[in-house]
Amino acid sequence: MRAELLQGTELSQAQPSTVIIKLFKLAVRVVQYKDRIKLHLPGSCPVKALLHTVTERLYRLPRPRLNTG
Repeated sequence: MRAELLQGTELSQAQPSTVIIKLFKLAVRVVQYKDRIKLHLPGSCPVKALLHTVTERLYRLPRPRLNTG
């Protein structure tokens, strides 16, 4: 994750525990739609821009092919 998604960000050299604390331990409101999930961040989220960068990069990753055969 650091090599691909966090390259060029403040967390590119961070320890895994730091990445978890900064990006994954946030209070968000989750809204699920048919085709997507939307996260509503608090207005004073200090890592909002970083989260936006990471989610955009995740969205652009190629989808894995399912082996149905």
